[in-house]
Amino acid sequence: MTQTIENEFHCFVDDFLDEYFAFHPEIATASGIHAHDHQISDFSQGGIARDSSRLKKAISRLNRIGARIGKGSVEGLPPQFRLDFQLMRGTLEASLFELEEMRSWERNPSVYNDLLNASLFLLMKRAFAPLHTRVRAIIERERQIPGALVAARRNLRRVPRMLVQLAIRQFEGTLHFLKHTLPAAVAETRDPRLLAEFEDSNRQAMAAFSEFISFLRRQLLPRGAERFGIGEHRYRRKLWLEEWVDLPLEHLLAKARESLKENHEMFRRVGSSIHRSRGLEEILELITREHPAGDQVLDVTAGVLGQLQDFLVKRDLISLPPASLASRQGSLCTVDESPEFLRELTFASLDVPGPFEKRAREYFYYVTLPDPKWSPEAREQHLRFFSHQLILTTSIHEAYPGHLVHFLWVNRHPSKVRRLFGATSHVEGWAHYCEQMMIEQGFGDGDPRLHLAQLHEAQLRLCRFIVGIEMHAGSMSFRQAKNFFVRNAHMQPVNAEREAKRGIVDPTYLVYTLGKMQLLRLREDTQKKQGARFSLKKFHNACVQNGFPPIPLLRELLLGERRAVI
Repeated sequence: MTQTIENEFHCFVDDFLDEYFAFHPEIATASGIHAHDHQISDFSQGGIARDSSRLKKAISRLNRIGARIGKGSVEGLPPQFRLDFQLMRGTLEASLFELEEMRSWERNPSVYNDLLNASLFLLMKRAFAPLHTRVRAIIERERQIPGALVAARRNLRRVPRMLVQLAIRQFEGTLHFLKHTLPAAVAETRDPRLLAEFEDSNRQAMAAFSEFISFLRRQLLPRGAERFGIGEHRYRRKLWLEEWVDLPLEHLLAKARESLKENHEMFRRVGSSIHRSRGLEEILELITREHPAGDQVLDVTAGVLGQLQDFLVKRDLISLPPASLASRQGSLCTVDESPEFLRELTFASLDVPGPFEKRAREYFYYVTLPDPKWSPEAREQHLRFFSHQLILTTSIHEAYPGHLVHFLWVNRHPSKVRRLFGATSHVEGWAHYCEQMMIEQGFGDGDPRLHLAQLHEAQLRLCRFIVGIEMHAGSMSFRQAKNFFVRNAHMQPVNAEREAKRGIVDPTYLVYTLGKMQLLRLREDTQKKQGARFSLKKFHNACVQNGFPPIPLLRELLLGERRAVI
């Protein structure tokens, strides 16, 4: 019976993914499926309705498989298969919730920028096929952009003013990409006929983007809504469906505020151990002032990767996949400047190859450098984020043993479901957990400056936790959010503003600390249960070698109980 159910489930997954990639060509390209590289998503309301219908049919089919097990329960199934089944069902329900209740396609113009930009950038970035093949796909996708943006204009209604303002900056970043970055990459094909076709399609795409930016400025912005919060009900639903966390928001806020208070107390103690005669702000100023020049940030960042990898091997803290290499150029992980369209909302990020990618297996560690057009003061404020100590903690998060190590394992997982779907709180929670864990395990040889930097990063994530809930389920304004980051995360105003903007676009960016809290509690409870048999390395392996499911599902796999605990 179990084998029959498993076979039926795997057939369902294969059928679902065929439709999923056809409906979402950009996701297909990102995942390493290149049968749809010449297409972009259908943004029309009819296309969105068909996508919603597809999800409902998939949920019904999966429920019928579940009903055959007995009373709709999967509790008697083998643990690994049970996790896949639950994760697949949760993914479908969360996707339907996004389409029909969150309706980002109606209220957030950046949704369209993200997809259209990705549709081209993904083809340019990874050499999964000869350049002329990829340029042909770029041309075909660019020709569909004008129609896609016409559909976007019809869809957008009741758009919050702040989301319009952010979208204008992001669309401008993509326009810069179309004008400068993409043509430079395409020019390498040296095929006159293909280049002529590209010049025509790119001109049409740029015109469509310029017109859309004018639409945002002249029509959407003047009538943009002042309120941007999604509301308490939708916030709780989003948290449950995407992260499997159903704890009351009051409980989450109380825990975050308590943790922020504890962080501030530890921050003061560590700071006083560095300079007893100086104030905390002055100490942080001295540490963050110790940063490389803007044109050296990439090389310095690349230089720490080998150091981190060596520490993990020496302390035997986690199993590293054979492919884990550390250098800036010519190997697995390339440290590079963030693309123009990503710079508005992020300081650093990791771009991973799709789980089904066969050839272009590079990992890109992106770093946002200061804009040369900024004032000297703004550039200096930005570079304070890239002090030598913060580069270490950021690289722990993005690379070793954070996202890079995690996704090296994810992409090796035998389950298609586990390679593709999961929870952001697991992905970001693991990387954030690693920052603290590495200090606990002695990385940096007890240097209080590094400890202070780690606590500083934790402050930022705790503030995101509080601000996200308060802006979207409470009454906190954008200005109050910015000031909250300045006061409680010791941030420069230019960086605090970026964080507050990100919270408007990403209501649940509490996932960093939410995931870290759950993993710390899971580690504690696993250690209590296993006693002397507990191995930190085995625990870490379990965190990264089982995909990135919601942590309550990981907890069920390790401890036999499925619940959110922080």
